[in-house]
Amino acid sequence: MSVGKVIKTIRLNKNIKAVDLYKSILSKQAFIKFEAGESDTTVSKFLLILDGLNITLEEFEQIHKQKNNRDFYY
Repeated sequence: MSVGKVIKTIRLNKNIKAVDLYKSILSKQAFIKFEAGESDTTVSKFLLILDGLNITLEEFEQIHKQKNNRDFYY
């Protein structure tokens, strides 16, 4: 699963609106493509997004691994 799709899953689970998370980080068009897995973002912007989700890079890594393992088996 792409980084953007995992971010979207986390954002939705935390009931955070995309507009609130991405304001001053990504444009609407950019975050739509990012969450769809059609584009990536810079490391600095990614870290700002994680901060907005209130998760660490290590927590994101664990979630990302779980999502990829689940996708592999299904």
